Order: sequence, then structure tokens, then C-alpha cells
Amino acid sequence: MAANVAQPNPVTGNVLLHERPEPLDAKRHGNLGLSKTDKPFGFVAKQRFAPLHVGEFGTASVNYPIIFAGEAQAPLAVVGIAYDRVRPWRDAGRARRLLKARG
Repeated sequence: MAANVAQPNPVTGNVLLHERPEPLDAKRHGNLGLSKTDKPFGFVAKQRFAPLHVGEFGTASVNYPIIFAGEAQAPLAVVGIAYDRVRPWRDAGRARRLLKARG
């Protein structure tokens, strides 16, 4: 096997919490590091699901619904909703009118 041969990125599909995952490479990533930021968890601001381990089910279920999604039926805590898809519910007045109309 030849050393230093460029390999195609083996990471494909959806990888939760990562926009462009790639294997670490000392030459390409050797100068990277951590820097202080005002919003250290900003990367999860639009995240709607959080992966769970079976040991976290009890604690997570107190505050969040748990679903099993994907082909692997991975356990996920639902931590948010897609506001752009439920726009009518943003308007509380409209929501009340819709609920009253349903009886």
C-alpha cells in the first residue's frame, strides 16, 4: 500500500451535527485549533434532534419526546421544531382561532 496517497472522502450521507465531515489529516489540519467564541453552541441552534444513548432515555424523556428515526431506528430526542414549516402557529391569535374552530 502506497503511503500519502490521496483517498476520496469516505464520509457520505447525513452526519448529525456536521456540515462537511472529513477525516482528519495532519498535513491539512495540523494548524487548526480551538478559538473562543461568543456563541460556542451556535452550531446546534437550528438542530431539531439530539442523538440519545439508552442510558439517557429516562432523563431526556422528562422534557423531550423520543423518536426512533432512519433505517437504523436511531433514538433521538426532539428538541425543536421547524418553524418555517409551522408558520401559522407562530401567530398566537390565529392558533387560538384554529383551536376554537375545531371545537
